[in-house]
Amino acid sequence: MLKLRDMENIKQFKEKLEKEKELLLKEMGPLGKKDKTTGKWEAVLPSEEFSSGESDEADKADVVEEYEETNATLDVLEERLAEVEKALTKIEDGSYGICSVCGKQIEEARLLANVAAPTCIEHKES
Repeated sequence: MLKLRDMENIKQFKEKLEKEKELLLKEMGPLGKKDKTTGKWEAVLPSEEFSSGESDEADKADVVEEYEETNATLDVLEERLAEVEKALTKIEDGSYGICSVCGKQIEEARLLANVAAPTCIEHKES
């Protein structure tokens, strides 16, 4: 289905996607863990901050704020990871590079800018 220049382009896009996936997972690892039940990533609350009787309310509030910020970061990274994984699946099933809105080929320049782009330039806001 993909009419990009040749199979070498597909191979290069796949390599870029796999590398990005690896980097995302490496970045997410220290920030949290994946819940085995939901499959969603969640920040890990540093329990030592709360178990120590020496922490005051301001310290605890700082830890909670950091936890919430880390969760927000994980949400963004997890969303991108899902996009990358979906693009890899599309490579495997032969539908990579096809706009999910109009069914036309996604411009190569768009894929070079965002290797996991699900839509053509015309539908990028869809």
